[in-house]
Amino acid sequence: MSMVTIRSVVDSDTPALLAIQLTPSQVQFAASPQAFLNNRDSDGVDRYVIESDGQLVGFFKVEPDFFQQYDFCSHGAIGLRSFAIDNRFQGQGLGTASVKRMVSQLGDDYPDAKEIYLTVNCRNPAARMCYLNAGFIDTEQLYLGGPAGPQHIMSADLKSVL
Repeated sequence: MSMVTIRSVVDSDTPALLAIQLTPSQVQFAASPQAFLNNRDSDGVDRYVIESDGQLVGFFKVEPDFFQQYDFCSHGAIGLRSFAIDNRFQGQGLGTASVKRMVSQLGDDYPDAKEIYLTVNCRNPAARMCYLNAGFIDTEQLYLGGPAGPQHIMSADLKSVL
C-alpha cells in the first residue's frame, strides 16, 4: 500500500490539481478541479490535497463552521466537502486510506472539533462504502437539500484512533 499524506493546498499545486481526471459522475457529486480551485480565498473553507507516494491524487475541502449551517450536526462539528480521488488511481484502496488519514489529521488540525460530518449522494454507493470502510457512521438520516438529490448524512469521531 502506498503512503498517503494530506496537506493544505499551496499555489504551486495548481497545475497538478488541474491535471486530476474525474468522471462526469464524480464531478456531479464532488467538484471539478477547476471548481475546487475557484474562490480559493473565500472565507470559511480550508482546502487540502491528497498525495500518494508524493504524487497529487485528490483533494477535499473542510468547512470549520459546518455545524452553523446544518442542524443535523453536533455543535462544533466540521464538515467535509468535495472529496475526490483522480479516477486513474481509484480501485487501489486510496480512497479509504485517504479518508482514514484525513480523519486522523483533521483531529489535530481542528483541536476544538470532536466530529466531522459529510453528506454523500444516495446514488453514490461506492463513496458511501468508502466512508463506512474508513470509520464513518451512517446516521440513518437523509439530507434533502442537495442539488443532486437525497444524501446520506455520515459522521466520524475526530478524537478516536481508527
